[in-house]
Amino acid sequence: MHQLKDCIREQARSHIWIACALALALALALALALALALALALALALALALALALALALALALALALALALALALAFTTQAGR
Repeated sequence: MHQLKDCIREQARSHIWIACALALALALALALALALALALALALALALALALALALALALALALALALALALALAFTTQAGR
């Protein structure tokens, strides 16, 4: 009977170590998932900043093209008026 109790205690100890190892592995996996989510959020923020910069550059190019078209139209109308 005493040997059976010792065997049960030893099995319980080994199961506790296995449970601790599994809990640590789960914590490590969750930390890795969190790091990947943060990296993805940073990459998306960078992509958003680049998209906004591109939109600003395109708006500036559009404004310059409109100004050039207006200047050319004004030049042609003044030239035609002479």
